[in-house]
Amino acid sequence: MIPGGIIDKRWHSMQALTIRLDDDLHARAKAKVEYELRSLNAVVNRLVEKWVAGEVSLEPPGTGPETEEERLEQKQ
Repeated sequence: MIPGGIIDKRWHSMQALTIRLDDDLHARAKAKVEYELRSLNAVVNRLVEKWVAGEVSLEPPGTGPETEEERLEQKQ
């Protein structure tokens, strides 16, 4: 609830999400946490936002498109 008794609709859309990172991705996320002085949760949330927007791939190396052209073809 926000002041005035109005229900904050954003609160209803928030749901818990459990993400399991492979060892390499976890190590890179932890390094980013230490470098940027942000929480692991904030780093992972931003990574998920970029993944949803199609800006990054969470595929292990060697399993996704190898070139920029292949990545563009895959998006189409």
